Amino acid sequence: MKRLSAGLLAAVAVALAAPGAATATPRHPAMVRQSQLAITPSQGGVFDFGAVQSGNAKEQWFGVSGTRWGWQGTGTVQLTGSPAFSIVWNGCARHHRWWWRSCFVLVRYAPAAAGATDAATLSVSTPAPWCHGRGRSGGGDSTTVTLTGSSPASGGTDGTGGGDPSGPPGVDVSDATFTGVKTGFGNQFSFSFDQVEQTVTHSFTVTNNSTTATLALDPLAETQLPMVVDNDTCGGQALAAGGTCAFDVTFDTTGCPGLGFDDGVSITGGNLAVTYAQVDVSGAC
Repeated sequence: MKRLSAGLLAAVAVALAAPGAATATPRHPAMVRQSQLAITPSQGGVFDFGAVQSGNAKEQWFGVSGTRWGWQGTGTVQLTGSPAFSIVWNGCARHHRWWWRSCFVLVRYAPAAAGATDAATLSVSTPAPWCHGRGRSGGGDSTTVTLTGSSPASGGTDGTGGGDPSGPPGVDVSDATFTGVKTGFGNQFSFSFDQVEQTVTHSFTVTNNSTTATLALDPLAETQLPMVVDNDTCGGQALAAGGTCAFDVTFDTTGCPGLGFDDGVSITGGNLAVTYAQVDVSGAC
């Protein structure tokens, strides 16, 4: 083997010590990858529950996901701000390994009084990444979303609908929580399957609690998984005053675990000419 001269060794040492010289790459990706912890849904870091009548409540599932290597330990979920917001179910407390994983949190908004305007912050944080042979490295990760909501100064008082200027009042949906009236979109409702472990179906009854018949209702159909709407008896008939019809919503859990959705069903008539009611449907598994 040839020996390197003292001059050559010195030149190599200077090159390695020079600014911009290559440095050793950490052995574990957690040392170099950037955090991608996120809460969805949100728009610009904000989620608005909309208008909810005092005495009623609206629930919303939030998905928490991360694509960083090395998280070990449970995530910490906190809700601060208005007490009108509360965490109903925290699925993130069960997660111990966060790489390429997701979990779900169910938040309820229940305004305390008519005319209220509320805001809160939902935050999620994770421990510092764990590298084999090195222990925890660097800091943990966190993200937040601002929650807002309000309660109309006046409206329906019995939780069964309040009417809408664009169509007959009081087209209501059983077993769904009345959340208010939206001009041009009828009575608003919400329904959550909560956390399920197998495919489940729920039946809803639509009632026209007004003195005027609806236009011929449009067919209800939704076949895009995980939410399926079928067994519709509403489509094609004008719902008389006091009349009822029904439909089923199925939460297909084929893609579980780690699946969540937030979708809607609209009760419309006259080939979409009038929207009588809308139901926000959500679930997770």
